[in-house]
Amino acid sequence: MKKTNCAILNLIVAILSLVAIFGYFMFPFWKINATVTFNEDLAKLIFEEEEEDEEKSDDALENADEDILNLLIEELVDEDISLEFTVSIDTTFLAKTALSSSKKQTERFIHSLIDDFVDSIDEDTLEELEDSIARASVSAAIKVELKELSKNNDMDVEDVMDEIGVSDDYLDNSSNRILNAIEDENATVDSVTDVVIDIVKDVYSRYGNSSLADETFEHLTAEGEAELRVEVADIISSFANEDGSFNSDGLISTLIDQLLSSEEEEDDSEEASLTPAQNIAFAIEKYLAPEEYSSKKTSDKSINEKVADAIKETIDDDIIETINLVSIILVAFISFCTIWWVILLLKLLIRLGMKNPLVRLASPIIFGGLPFIIFFIIPTIAVKLLSSPPSFIVDLLGKETAKTVKTLFKGAIDVSFSSSAVFAFVCGFILFVFGFYYAKQRRSIKRKIKEEKRENQMSGGLY
Repeated sequence: MKKTNCAILNLIVAILSLVAIFGYFMFPFWKINATVTFNEDLAKLIFEEEEEDEEKSDDALENADEDILNLLIEELVDEDISLEFTVSIDTTFLAKTALSSSKKQTERFIHSLIDDFVDSIDEDTLEELEDSIARASVSAAIKVELKELSKNNDMDVEDVMDEIGVSDDYLDNSSNRILNAIEDENATVDSVTDVVIDIVKDVYSRYGNSSLADETFEHLTAEGEAELRVEVADIISSFANEDGSFNSDGLISTLIDQLLSSEEEEDDSEEASLTPAQNIAFAIEKYLAPEEYSSKKTSDKSINEKVADAIKETIDDDIIETINLVSIILVAFISFCTIWWVILLLKLLIRLGMKNPLVRLASPIIFGGLPFIIFFIIPTIAVKLLSSPPSFIVDLLGKETAKTVKTLFKGAIDVSFSSSAVFAFVCGFILFVFGFYYAKQRRSIKRKIKEEKRENQMSGGLY
């Protein structure tokens, strides 16, 4: 075979090898995309966990909390909420972490993953989530209020709503009224409180004027309204500025602050004796305003920064050591699979000018595609299996765990993967197909060399 043809064949192999090697640095080595959808299955799962984990109590506050939580979940299902998250691992950053003995380097690597995860949440989605939580909270609060008022009627809350003319549109309008009042550029604690009190009074008026009101029903008196106004104003002021206007961070920021910084506190006797009229105020306090927030005004940090900081605070030395060990193992594995491409390039260089410059291709074909198989193909198949677990996975996880996993991965959680190792995998596949022709040419040249050697030996023996 002509040297030119051999050079072209080796050039193709060299290009494929270089693409496979440098492909790891073109995109993140491993990227995980997840979408969490708050659907009916996920809601049922949460209901079941709530029923199993929470102890029943006659305490009025705990009963109100449970009722509002359950109804809130139902309302959130109707909101069709979805959140998308992304985490990506950069090959260069991973290598630096694995090769460094510095704890700070590993910490920076972990923080970069957290920042990447938090920044992947779209701001528009957060705004939609803010509105959804607000609407669901108000709707749930009104429903639990009606449930409390009609507890002696043995009726479903939906039937009570139909009876007094509180439709889903009414709930949406009530939620939007509160949201609009808060988002108004001239909003104050008093203006928002007025809207909330109007809604409370209207609900009471509708119920009191219906056939459902019995002798146990207590109309909202002027004194009760005044007390409720003070309480609602106090709650609403907890996420307002010093001058009574509202912080631009919005409700979702307030909610996140509550989840990240609130501490468990014992309920006092006054909270434990909530009147039915206070349930709406209780819902606003529980889900839209942080506990004791008046002394912890919203900082200048964005929502993403607050969430990222909170997650970073949970990172301890054990986690850092574990991540460092994992990074070392990953880099060692990637290096092992990549080194075969490097060896292939070296063999091509070494055999330049030889009679048979063609080389064996088996090793990079076998090992080159392993990272893509492990970090893309296997996880993708695993997620598919978890959405409908076969019998061996059910036996491995147990029936209850398998049921939970199926619920999560059948529609509530959608996970997809990508990896820059795809370049090495594709190059390996091309090399595998191309290798049939390449190997044939290599054997042909090898055969000719042997024949020439045999002829030379025979010529030497005769003369």
